[in-house]
Amino acid sequence: MRLPSCWSCQYRFKWKELLFKFRKIECPSCREHQHVTRRKQRQTQVLTLFLTMLTIVGIHFIYSYSAIGALLYGVAILLITLVFSPFLSEFTEKEEQLFK
Repeated sequence: MRLPSCWSCQYRFKWKELLFKFRKIECPSCREHQHVTRRKQRQTQVLTLFLTMLTIVGIHFIYSYSAIGALLYGVAILLITLVFSPFLSEFTEKEEQLFK
């Protein structure tokens, strides 16, 4: 997996630069605004739906055994999502709407 690069100057973003950035992303090198492509927006939507369902089902089954286990399961899913989310970005110069 590779981190995305700037559409203008090809600067390769660092993981920390993208961790909590969802909408307003600016290249630290050339200062151009970065917009997530429609394809990556859709992939993120599908992944979010899948992880939400996985979390709900997992917590439901684990909670019947242990409340602490269910809490740890939820935290693990959240951490995995945060760690890998910067790798799911791809940028373009124009803002693309998720739905046309």
